[in-house]
Amino acid sequence: MKKLKEVVIIFITAAIMMLFITWIIGLGAYAQTNYVYIDQVGDNNQISVTQSGTGHVVAVAIGAYLPINNNDLQTGYSIGTTPYVGTGISEYNNISVAQSGVGSHTTTIELPRATNNLITVGQDGSTNHNFSISSGVNTVNNNNTISATQSGSGEKSFALTLDGTNGASVTVQQTNPTQSNTGAMTIQCTTCGSYSYIRN
Repeated sequence: MKKLKEVVIIFITAAIMMLFITWIIGLGAYAQTNYVYIDQVGDNNQISVTQSGTGHVVAVAIGAYLPINNNDLQTGYSIGTTPYVGTGISEYNNISVAQSGVGSHTTTIELPRATNNLITVGQDGSTNHNFSISSGVNTVNNNNTISATQSGSGEKSFALTLDGTNGASVTVQQTNPTQSNTGAMTIQCTTCGSYSYIRN
């Protein structure tokens, strides 16, 4: 009877240890980097992405599909290395990305065929923030409104490249100037809109 009790105690202890180890592994694997990839096609849609925790990546292509066999999105690299497919223009969409917490925050938005869209990016937290918004040569982009805010104690950087765009309204704000803040805007337009970069 004593040996049976010892065996039961050993079994229960082993089971508890296995549960504990599983829990620890789960903590280590949880939300280390969250990847969200969206091909947005169509009009009058609202897309909201909210990420909080540890490490975030969001990539959005507005106005065209990526080829099905494209591996860029799955591997986390740039979404601009493969030609887009599809012919329509995406209009009157509301695209919102909010990232917070620890770990790096990265947002990449491409505008192959986007008109009259509202794009909002908010990044906050204690580690690095980076976003890029781009439309390449020979794209169709008119009257898009872009608003981005980077705050918190981490380093902040952005790259805004708008080629072949008309009438865009852009506001980028970076807070906490005690940390490294960098930004770049490259704009080529026939009818230019308004552009603002604020550091405070």
